[in-house]
Amino acid sequence: MTINIFYSYSHADESHRKNMEKFLSILKSENIIDDWCDRKILAGANLFDEIKNAMQNANIVIFLVSIDFLSSKACKDEWLMAKGMNKKLVSVIVRECPWLDFDDMSKYLALPTDGKPILKWLDQDEAWHDVYSKVKELALNMQH
Repeated sequence: MTINIFYSYSHADESHRKNMEKFLSILKSENIIDDWCDRKILAGANLFDEIKNAMQNANIVIFLVSIDFLSSKACKDEWLMAKGMNKKLVSVIVRECPWLDFDDMSKYLALPTDGKPILKWLDQDEAWHDVYSKVKELALNMQH
């Protein structure tokens, strides 16, 4: 069974989403995961309907969290929508921000390890590899 991942992020953090996709590409090529982001929405499509349908099909919702995410109504709405659908919620802290004070995000184990923001790591590839390892473990666990 392929595990479907939905990316929720601010477009200001698109480079982080692309990095995450690169690190997860091995899992994708081995059909362990498939992923979806709003850039796959076609012109003329209803944004809300497309996002809602993709989220309903997702097993895991990954939030790329930054101050831009926290200040975006659309991103916060996606968090609440995913919680309401009882999805696996995985927060990846990409930049320093007050994420511990947002809703109940602090109740969910954040990545990378200890919720240390990606940009605070001396070697960002090491941070992304940490995220990769934990997402791989989760996906494989969900397959069984």
